[in-house]
Amino acid sequence: MINIIIMQKCICGKDRIINKYNKLQPTCGDKDCRHQYRSEIAKQRQSYKSMMSISAREKKSKSLTGRTLSEEHKKHISEKAKARWTPEFKRKDHEMRIEKGIYKKLSETIKENILSGKWTPKNNRCRSKRVLSEITGLKYRSNWELIFHELHPTYGYEKIRIRYTHPEGASKIYITDFIDYDNKVIYEIKPSTELDNNIVLAKAAAAKQWCIANNYTYKIITEKDCTFYARK
Repeated sequence: MINIIIMQKCICGKDRIINKYNKLQPTCGDKDCRHQYRSEIAKQRQSYKSMMSISAREKKSKSLTGRTLSEEHKKHISEKAKARWTPEFKRKDHEMRIEKGIYKKLSETIKENILSGKWTPKNNRCRSKRVLSEITGLKYRSNWELIFHELHPTYGYEKIRIRYTHPEGASKIYITDFIDYDNKVIYEIKPSTELDNNIVLAKAAAAKQWCIANNYTYKIITEKDCTFYARK
């Protein structure tokens, strides 16, 4: 009896190969094709961990629990990393990440997490640490925000996230300061000296469009509208 084998194409378009057990391989054998195939399988199963057996996952978990590296081992790892990450290696790695769009994908993931409320940036460009209110128990980006929320504790803080276009053309996420759900008002705390800033204007334009679509009012609060004082 003659076995008739119909050669199917690999994901790259080439003919797939047959191993020594006379079984058709999923790819042509190219390294990139194998990597892409395994990556697709991992995505279908949600994560690479699902490709591991239960015993393998337990073994891996136990090996990482309570593990302590000696100082000599830490020094060895550090020296090995320094030897590898030369300026030329860093440059090539940076170019590779740009070429494959890794930075772009990471940026979009971060934006989606901010937009959905899964993640909020801790600090801003003006303050390295947030200030804690003993009244509300929340941390704020500025003293002005802290005082305003203490005066209006029923308002939601950093609840609304809106996409806007940065003056340089990039898509960004605007996290509004406060929202009054009862009266349908979005509040932004800003000093009067920043009202003509292009970024502030771009955020305000996007927020006003959101307010029109959701029947809200957008209002900027400055030191002229509310008396703020410095608090350590």
